[in-house]
Amino acid sequence: MVNKKKSDYLVDQQIGFVLRLAVQFHTGIFTSLMIENLTQTQFATLARIREVGTCTQSDLTRLLALDSATVNGVIERLHNRNLLHIADDPSDGRRQTISLTEQGLRIYELAELVAREITLKTVQALTLSEQRRLIYLLNKMIGTPTLTLDKKINPPKRRIRSAEKHYRKLRRAKR
Repeated sequence: MVNKKKSDYLVDQQIGFVLRLAVQFHTGIFTSLMIENLTQTQFATLARIREVGTCTQSDLTRLLALDSATVNGVIERLHNRNLLHIADDPSDGRRQTISLTEQGLRIYELAELVAREITLKTVQALTLSEQRRLIYLLNKMIGTPTLTLDKKINPPKRRIRSAEKHYRKLRRAKR
């Protein structure tokens, strides 16, 4: 027989449940707005390579906090789309280096503007102070160095409109 006593365990107050809902919320926004059908992992890969420059797959595995098989698949798909260049490492013939192609850089620069807008939409219900605190607390929870949001995270509207116009031209040129 089931115990009829009510439990004080409330799912809505559990961190795992709330984090899953937050990730689903953000993923919905990301998927609806991101250009070129880039996934979150693909965009993060382009962003990390843009941030650090030419690197190896093992560098990316560490920088993205993902397993090697996942990173390998992402690199392969981005390479097949001509967004990444893969070359033999001149200092170690057993390794390969990965960098952005010119097309990869152009797509990344446009996607970065969209990603800023995605972040804005994700945290729009929070004040700037709450946004900073949320990032601080999540980084503290997972033990990563804290990043500050000293700058406003919304890009100037003029840059977004300019990027959208440029993106439409690229899409027309492909047809």
